[in-house]
Amino acid sequence: MSIRVPLPALARDVYAFNVLNTISFAIVQGVPLILFLKSQGISATMLGVATALSPLMLMLQLPFAHRIYRLGYKRMAVEGWTGRTSVVIVIAIVAMASPWLGPSWTLGLILPLLALYAALRGVAVAAFLPWWRGIVQAEVRGRFLAGESLSNSAAAIIAFSGVTAYLSIWHGPTAYAILFLLSFFAGIGGLYYLRKIPDAPAEVEPDNPTQVPWRAILSHRPFVGLLGFFALFNIAMAGASVCWVTLLRDHFTATDVQMSSLPAMGAVAMGLTLLLVARMLDKVGSRPVIAVGVGLWSLHLMTWGALAGGLLPFGYPTLILIQALSGTGAALVAAASTRLLMATVPGQGRTHFFAVYGFTQALALGLLPACWGIAIDMSHRWTSAIGPIALNSWSVIYPILAVIMAASLVPLATVPEPKAMSTRDFLTELLVNTPGRALTRLTGRDR
Repeated sequence: MSIRVPLPALARDVYAFNVLNTISFAIVQGVPLILFLKSQGISATMLGVATALSPLMLMLQLPFAHRIYRLGYKRMAVEGWTGRTSVVIVIAIVAMASPWLGPSWTLGLILPLLALYAALRGVAVAAFLPWWRGIVQAEVRGRFLAGESLSNSAAAIIAFSGVTAYLSIWHGPTAYAILFLLSFFAGIGGLYYLRKIPDAPAEVEPDNPTQVPWRAILSHRPFVGLLGFFALFNIAMAGASVCWVTLLRDHFTATDVQMSSLPAMGAVAMGLTLLLVARMLDKVGSRPVIAVGVGLWSLHLMTWGALAGGLLPFGYPTLILIQALSGTGAALVAAASTRLLMATVPGQGRTHFFAVYGFTQALALGLLPACWGIAIDMSHRWTSAIGPIALNSWSVIYPILAVIMAASLVPLATVPEPKAMSTRDFLTELLVNTPGRALTRLTGRDR
């Protein structure tokens, strides 16, 4: 009988940091910020730029990765998070002053502040994955990462539900400024717990820490295959991050409450899914979980396309279906893909491996939202029809995103994971065995 390895005690501080950090991030980089920018008359192209700032600045992981060898993981993360939290209070002040500044000055100040916020995050985030890998045993990484994603989902539910209720009552610049102020205080709370997490032993500093070992990285075929998966997956995600806002706001004239409620729906679905799969991830492996998650995300994108094409009615039943697919797919991909990345990256040189991973993430999620925004701006007046299907920019772009998303499974197939179940066995475990055991416990038949 195998001995169950417990999660380390430090996981509690990690999860507490995640909750507060996610609440802060969900406000200052989520729907409240997007709605505030839209209230200032920002175009889809500029919205794409604003959306791109946070992932784009992740490219800074690569040129600054060498600093981790000198500062250590914890100091690098804490200093960066302190700086980016300080920027939030300035954003709140600008939002408060926006009626006197006017839209042009407000956007002219907010966008550089968002760039600074994203840059500080981009530098500091390079420390997190190698830090977590160094302090969490391989045997429990799946449970740890699932718990991390679950804490993020719980925080997102709190944040998005609170924002939805708040915006249903209060409106205007002052209302947004108060939300950004709450983001600042949540960030301060997150820093308290981040400082409590013990540091991990740093790697031995290489002879030339500023030089990226490209030959070793590019010759590591499993890692290259994983980069291919993330690249295609994030190309699709980049388009999805821009399309839904313009579709609901410009095409369906959705209200702030309707738009702010969508992330909460997705977070609920994500949390419920993580509760179901958290304990089985280390058992079944990462690849089958990712495959099912990608399939659900592809279906999610096709459902958006069906809504834009008039095949589904606009209303809460359709939006709940869309967000249920999104949250379930995101839950499966989030923890499983990070677990597979940690297992694929070698111990020596992991700082630069993770930095290259972050750099490729930035290229996809940082540059492409603006490109998708330009495509929407250029084609938003175009309409046509094929039978009952209304053709417009959204009903065409969403199916393209779904195809790109599904294609990400091709490079994933080249990444070895010897102990993983097949996708079919995982679905049996998820849909048949796990619910059956839960029902047995509920009825008391396992006594």
